[in-house]
Amino acid sequence: MRTIRQGDIVTVQYTGTLDDGTVFDKTDENAPASFMVGADTILPHISDAFIGMKEGEEKTITIPPEDAFGPWDQNKVQKLSGIILGDGEVPQVGQVVKLKMENKKDDVYGKIIDAGPLHVEVDLNHPLAGKTLHYAIKVVEIRDNPDNK
Repeated sequence: MRTIRQGDIVTVQYTGTLDDGTVFDKTDENAPASFMVGADTILPHISDAFIGMKEGEEKTITIPPEDAFGPWDQNKVQKLSGIILGDGEVPQVGQVVKLKMENKKDDVYGKIIDAGPLHVEVDLNHPLAGKTLHYAIKVVEIRDNPDNK
């Protein structure tokens, strides 16, 4: 039976959980995900875990924070003044906001962790920074990549 190689197109089912069992990502049972093994569309450790697997095979992988979204970084917590949200909305603790930063080309997302009358404190860390990720993965289908011929 054929095994997955770098560059193959695979269709998979997966469930991503944290150490406490919280599910942070999951494919729909009726709509599995497809990707090219080795492409940069998913974390490299997840993609690499599929190499050598066969259709129908299942396994569990664990990815430490440094190989996922990095450690949680206190330097990514910013105190900002004069933040204005759309429609004059008052910032609320727990709210996720999109910010334009002077030194960044793309918008940055952050979570408000403190809000006062003159400032807000925003955590710009990825929501999964500092977390160990566990994935239960299953190969549904393996296809040759027509671009690799």
